[in-house]
Amino acid sequence: MPYRISTGRLLLLTVLSYGFYLYYWFYLTWTQYRDHTGERVFPVWHTLALGVPVYGLFRINAHMASYNRLIMRSRLAVTINPVLVMALILASVVLSALSFSISGVFSGIGPSSVQTTMMKLEADALAIAITTGLLAYVQPRLNVYWDSLPKATATDRKIGAGEIICVMMGALAWTTAILSLVLAR
Repeated sequence: MPYRISTGRLLLLTVLSYGFYLYYWFYLTWTQYRDHTGERVFPVWHTLALGVPVYGLFRINAHMASYNRLIMRSRLAVTINPVLVMALILASVVLSALSFSISGVFSGIGPSSVQTTMMKLEADALAIAITTGLLAYVQPRLNVYWDSLPKATATDRKIGAGEIICVMMGALAWTTAILSLVLAR
């Protein structure tokens, strides 16, 4: 059965999970694609490939292009722009890398530890916002596709263990970020 994921849910899970939900979402949507088309794709491997520099962008492009072909064959009024999705992912990755490297760049020089911590949090927040925007761009288009299928009734996806794990990881990341800010003072 195809399932929809609401935009509000995407926003909430992406923010609560500190952006980790993106990986689970890719796994879910690859699984859904495989089950719907019967094509031989490997959701776990495709999702893990997202973390491989440069190659991950090709996997993202393949994922978005695959769904875009399904949508276009259905002659729906929506499309997915794989290049836009890749650009958003790349921007998010660059910001995450910047956040990761900020403390090393400024150690002993420049901004105070509070300012450095704030710069890291701002880079992370911007990366999460971009990720959220990406999901808010793609998922409604997937929902339109699932709703258009004549022989299936799309249902809303229930909260699963993977989403709970993502939120738990996010809670740890948010706690660490907040503690870093408090301890930097």
